[in-house]
Amino acid sequence: MSKGAPGSRLGAVAETAGPRFRERIITPTKHWKMTAEDIRNRARRSDYLAALDNMFDPTAVAPCYVVSAEYKWFARIAVAKTAVKTLAKGITIAPPALDPKVLKLATKVLGWRTSGTRAAAAGART
Repeated sequence: MSKGAPGSRLGAVAETAGPRFRERIITPTKHWKMTAEDIRNRARRSDYLAALDNMFDPTAVAPCYVVSAEYKWFARIAVAKTAVKTLAKGITIAPPALDPKVLKLATKVLGWRTSGTRAAAAGART
């Protein structure tokens, strides 16, 4: 997956949609996946792509990413990884420091040493 410029979009490649549509039309167990709206939308694909290009113009603030969506499983994993990576920027995932009040109370009530280290706390429990 690569970071895209305006016009980057998530979607199936046009060449893969045709065979997928044919399969849905000729296979009885896949008829439920196909509607007249799908065919109408396919006929207007160029209009939709132009609208997407306008939506993701250079003034957009949010980053855009190009995701190959020929294989749904790959697209889903790629989008999830990108979302996690993007949302995690600037977030520290280290555990927070122990509140000094808790350490002081543990020293007083439980008799633990106040070095604040994990080893000292573990040793005090024995």
